[in-house]
Amino acid sequence: VSNDGIMVTDRDNYKRYNGRAFISGKITDWLTAQVDFTFSKQDKNMPSGANYQKAVQQASYAPTGMININGEDMISGVAANLVKAGGDNKTGYTDSRIFAKLIATPLKGLTLNAEFTYDHLNYNADKFSEDSTGDNSTYYRNKEMTNYTALNIYGTYNKVFSEKHNFTVMLGYNLENSYKEGLSVTASEMINDELPSISQSVGEKKPDDSFNEFSILGFFGRLNYTYKERYLSGRADASSKFPRGSRWGVFPSASVGWRIMEEPFMESLREYIPEFKIRASYGEVGNQNISAYAFIPSMGSYRSSWLHDNQQPITLYSPDIVSNSFTWERVQSFNIGFDLSLLNNRLSANFDYFCRYTKDMLTDGVELPNVLGTGAPLQNVANLKSKGFELEMNWRDRIGDIAYSIGFN
Repeated sequence: VSNDGIMVTDRDNYKRYNGRAFISGKITDWLTAQVDFTFSKQDKNMPSGANYQKAVQQASYAPTGMININGEDMISGVAANLVKAGGDNKTGYTDSRIFAKLIATPLKGLTLNAEFTYDHLNYNADKFSEDSTGDNSTYYRNKEMTNYTALNIYGTYNKVFSEKHNFTVMLGYNLENSYKEGLSVTASEMINDELPSISQSVGEKKPDDSFNEFSILGFFGRLNYTYKERYLSGRADASSKFPRGSRWGVFPSASVGWRIMEEPFMESLREYIPEFKIRASYGEVGNQNISAYAFIPSMGSYRSSWLHDNQQPITLYSPDIVSNSFTWERVQSFNIGFDLSLLNNRLSANFDYFCRYTKDMLTDGVELPNVLGTGAPLQNVANLKSKGFELEMNWRDRIGDIAYSIGFN
């Protein structure tokens, strides 16, 4: 068991607390359990409000009148006085995380793993500002909570045939869920500006809340064959961020390498060229970094600019137009290169040529006239391609007791 805690205070008014405890032990000869607890906390206090923004822009002394701060009359054009009238902006994070793992080796060459992660994140914000009169002071309080869970179950089997052919097979299952909710209140006109709170407000109070949830389900696997290093892999994932019928994506990848100097016909050159390896790879990954509810038509509310019965009624925006078939963005990467060493490994070189192709990027599908009253639907309609190369060379040697190296990239 190890446990350590650290507190750091820096000049930006941050306070950080970090702690960790790790436990590992064998339950049986073939079953091992691990538990990892981590906790972190961060607090920040900064000036806030419109007066603070004015203070950092104007001269150190520009008298424009008087302001009253907690019953004391002060010159309004002094930056320090504007900061005092600006209020405080306090934010805080706490993150509690538990990671548990079981490792089983019931048969020779077979390893089974089960991992579970629980992450609980809290966010708090307190913002208070008052204007030059003190009559329209505002207080904002926000609390957000996020619960994240992840389950990974996977197994690996390794077998060597004829002392030459090394096979490794891995299959796995992945499930993730994230749930977030928030509650905020804005209140005005504090009874006591030195102790701002919602209950001390005698003005208008505006509450608000928010909710967000999504899930990811995935299967993954890899076949690895080592007779000069090569492997194939792939995974399939489903995300609740996409509409039904478009949630699954399959993302294969492959890699191969050839260590030429291990071949018998290169034996006479090994003294001069210790290492020469040619490699190539291709891989795909999926991107689902979008809103959790982009496939659901929704309507936001706002207070209208017209009057009805001498009041401004609350009305709704037009619903969004949504597509019923958009899905994962696909990022395809191709790479070919070599690794070379010469002169007893004193000179080394690495070269890579790469091409990255992002297909079916999610963006507005069409341009629509403003008279429609709403935005264009999200669709897989854009592509992006980038390519390039990288060369790195290094020379390492020593002169007597002095070692030196020179590198170029």
